[in-house]
Amino acid sequence: MKRVMALGDSITSADGWRTRLRESLRAGGAEFVGTQGSAPDRHEGRSGSLVTDVAASGLLAGWLAEAEPDIVLMHYGTNDLWRGTRSQAEIMAAYGEVLTTLRTHNPGVHLLMARLLPMDPDDQPGCPPRVVALNVAIDAWAAERTTPGSPITPVDQWTGFDVAADTSDGVHPNGAGDAKIAARWHAALAPLLA
Repeated sequence: MKRVMALGDSITSADGWRTRLRESLRAGGAEFVGTQGSAPDRHEGRSGSLVTDVAASGLLAGWLAEAEPDIVLMHYGTNDLWRGTRSQAEIMAAYGEVLTTLRTHNPGVHLLMARLLPMDPDDQPGCPPRVVALNVAIDAWAAERTTPGSPITPVDQWTGFDVAADTSDGVHPNGAGDAKIAARWHAALAPLLA
């Protein structure tokens, strides 16, 4: 059985897509792990968190020691962009720190790395182009750092996701959005559990 950890902010901590994903994998050999939630719904989603803060804090190593994941589903960077407080370079550097920590703990970890959902919050009109630019950078970053022993697989959570129809506030997914997110994670994760 593969140990799967969902890592991210409120988009991960809210249980909508995680519940759908677990149900779709019911016979698929995944155990969801993390220090948050309770079995069978353990995870590492923390509302309001920034990937840059998590990378700088060193907290991830402790979470990994408890969770022991084989596969990590990471959708992180939304708050860094939403608040406009972190540059793309800072976010990419944080991704590097997270990856180093993951591989230090488990040299064979498989990282499924989300291209971030589109967002268009009323309070941050500059968000949409920042997300587009970051998603392009994620693809290049993953290609440069993937290895046969510890692959990084981009998961396209962007394409086909409609901010108006699939979010409640321009950022957070509603039921329709959760269904799309779960389906994308399922398509990437299920083959790794076979």
